[in-house]
Amino acid sequence: MILKRILGITAILAMALLYFSCKHETVIPEQKVCFTADVQPIINANCANTGCHDAITHEEGIDLSSYNGIMKEVSAGKPYDSELYDIIRSGEMPPSPRTALNSDQMKLIYVWILQGAKNEACAK
Repeated sequence: MILKRILGITAILAMALLYFSCKHETVIPEQKVCFTADVQPIINANCANTGCHDAITHEEGIDLSSYNGIMKEVSAGKPYDSELYDIIRSGEMPPSPRTALNSDQMKLIYVWILQGAKNEACAK
């Protein structure tokens, strides 16, 4: 009985040591993603349109027609803590019969959030 307890405690300590000794650094891609050139067109075409999340309809109280509205659904630097990314990644939005965002579009939004979700316009 005591041996089992000692082994259990040793295993827990070993796992904790392994977990805390690992470095989990997020690698931010070098590709610069800009809000106005890359992200906003995707959101406008798929989310911020009539009957969905535009300034007039703002379905479920969500208005994705502006940077400020989008940022209410985004946690800068944290894609997996961002409602916007979670909902498009899950395939729930945009709803059928509209086509879900493709992997390139999702990646742009992911990288934009990871890079700080800044309201930047880049020359393309």
